Amino acid sequence: MKDGKIKGDREGTWEKTKGDRYDYITVRMDNTEYHGVFFKQHNEKMDSEQVMTFTAIGNNNTSIWASRVK
Repeated sequence: MKDGKIKGDREGTWEKTKGDRYDYITVRMDNTEYHGVFFKQHNEKMDSEQVMTFTAIGNNNTSIWASRVK
């Protein structure tokens, strides 16, 4: 969500930091802090379409990822 809050099965916060080549993400959820990167990736169903995605790894060595759904 644009307000920096995560709602649903899990709750937490996220923030985006502008980088030179990529934008970075920090997610705080379930007593874990995740650091990762945003990037555009091809939609497997439509070759010409790109969607925003992110991937991040937590301070407990777990990973999360997501892609935007229109």
